[in-house]
Amino acid sequence: MNAFASAPSRASSGWLPRLFGVVLALIGLALAAGGTYLAVLGGSWYYLPAGLGLLVSGALYLRRRPLAGWLLGAVALATLAWSLWEVGASFWPLVPRLAPFVVLGAAGALLQPC
Repeated sequence: MNAFASAPSRASSGWLPRLFGVVLALIGLALAAGGTYLAVLGGSWYYLPAGLGLLVSGALYLRRRPLAGWLLGAVALATLAWSLWEVGASFWPLVPRLAPFVVLGAAGALLQPC
């Protein structure tokens, strides 16, 4: 029997996923607030629901719920679809829309609660 098989990983059971949850929730709050302002000005409505999704996902990371990573992944996939719809397959316009979600998605996958 492997002695490490039943030991929980420090990343998934420690303070790091909770810190990520706080950071993700703050990013979501800022994105939702900016998205609300943008929608009021007649701009894209996408940032409001994306921000709310990140805010809820951050709260779920804080509570160490497995749904957190799934919700973060859903927001990232929705962002990919929205980005392709908005700018097409042009590389440089896609970079600022997708790069933050690639970073957040990678960190979220590494810190996924069990």
